[in-house]
Amino acid sequence: MIKKFRFFLDPIEGQERWLNNIAKQGYKLESVSQRGCLYTFSKEKDNHYIYTVELVSNRSNEYIDNYIKELNDFGIKCFIKGSNLGQYSFGKFKLRPFIKESKSRVATSKNINRELLILEKSKEKDEDKFEIYTDVEDINQYYSNMVSLFSYFTLIPSLFLLLVLYDLLWKGNYNTLELKIILAIVLFIFTVFWGYKSLYYKKKVQK
Repeated sequence: MIKKFRFFLDPIEGQERWLNNIAKQGYKLESVSQRGCLYTFSKEKDNHYIYTVELVSNRSNEYIDNYIKELNDFGIKCFIKGSNLGQYSFGKFKLRPFIKESKSRVATSKNINRELLILEKSKEKDEDKFEIYTDVEDINQYYSNMVSLFSYFTLIPSLFLLLVLYDLLWKGNYNTLELKIILAIVLFIFTVFWGYKSLYYKKKVQK
């Protein structure tokens, strides 16, 4: 068994690529912490696995449970994971403003940290991609949810970046200047990266 700690700016495709790279080295995912970023892998000699990460934060808790049962029937193993990004917590509640469906914008103790599903199945010969959605309408709806997610991710650091720049350039407050410059650079990177991902998924929506 090996344990790895990993944080992702891109919790969907970034996490998916990383898991598949680990799998190519002959490892199988055994567990993942829902709240953190700790992954446990076991060494596999004969079996090879392929992974995909699906966003399910717009789904109800009941739907996710039934969906996992259906996938298990098809031999697909599911690991429930929180996105750990873009959430505001108030006690046992978390706000998820990026969700289009109003009933899913507030997560309770039942579905907190259930925003993502890591799906695992045995890899077929020459298989290099694990696709869940094949219907055009389902694909478009899924990518639309991704656009909303990353647009929201982009909004938060951009607002903080504006506050830092306002404090420096408008108010002329140069206290802890080096720290503010570093913070501005980090926020700028987050804003550009998540803004790019939002546009990336927007282009994937088929018209």
